[in-house]
Amino acid sequence: MVNPQWGRQWLLHYVINDWMFLPLVIYCDKKIALGVAYAMWEGVGIILISLCSLWLFDETLSAGQLFGLVLLILGITLIKIGTRATAPKEQGVMQ
Repeated sequence: MVNPQWGRQWLLHYVINDWMFLPLVIYCDKKIALGVAYAMWEGVGIILISLCSLWLFDETLSAGQLFGLVLLILGITLIKIGTRATAPKEQGVMQ
């Protein structure tokens, strides 16, 4: 049988997470292109979930999975470097 407290805890966690990260998302939207921010957000999330599964659930990662995480980190780094190199100049009024 499902503990009814779990539902309340999940809802509380969800609301706190949304309100905690909303200012960060608004700030990042002004500083980072949306596509780049989304890719970085997803990549960091996958890495953190993988690390938590190793630590909390004693899961193992195969060589292929580790290689994929390394490629993910490399990809996020390259995206960030490429974004910085091609950052738009100050936006002025279009004439």
